Amino acid sequence: MKETIASPIQLPEPRFSEADFDFDKQPVVMLDDEECLFLEGDVGDRYCYLILQGALDVRLIDADGHETWLYRLGEGELVGEMALFDDGRRSATVIAVGPTRLLRIGLEAMRQAMRRPDFLLRLASHFFARYTHSHDVIRRLSPPKVSARIVRYLLCLPEWNDARDGRVRVRIPSQAALACLLGCQRESVTRAFRELRERGATPRPDADGALLLERERLESFLAGV
Repeated sequence: MKETIASPIQLPEPRFSEADFDFDKQPVVMLDDEECLFLEGDVGDRYCYLILQGALDVRLIDADGHETWLYRLGEGELVGEMALFDDGRRSATVIAVGPTRLLRIGLEAMRQAMRRPDFLLRLASHFFARYTHSHDVIRRLSPPKVSARIVRYLLCLPEWNDARDGRVRVRIPSQAALACLLGCQRESVTRAFRELRERGATPRPDADGALLLERERLESFLAGV
């Protein structure tokens, strides 16, 4: 199986415990190492799980078997909680990391816990933290900005082979042609070049339509993206 691994993100410190649901006996689920709790696309069955011991990896697996590791959940974290609030399908695949013990929590048990203000505050904090980390994962896995793609293209031009002082004068394709090369819209290339000029990475083209590039400025731009 092919695998793309985003650096594992350790979510916030444990916020929940078995005591939060001690008003009603909840079933315990045991998973072996690499055992799947549920698959992306499974019907949400109105249950979520609290990790009592062990850890879970949250992954995306596409139709071609390409796997993306999103983050790891530890003890005291909830997983699959959205299934309690809608009838949608599971949004990711969740797999045990080592022997893992879980508390299965149904809708009624969650409703009872939510009657306590302190629990509601922790649950709100939990959702906010999950949103923040999910946004970070999306940012990490998203294709680079068009401006960064342009800079990488410029740094790979063959003219650099003859550069003596880290500077090179080049003629680049039209913005329409460059958009085709980079797989984006022409308007995106226009905006990207405006950003590069404003940040001092590239100058305006001269009368001949050429750019005088400095490697140090280009690399400095990439470092700050």
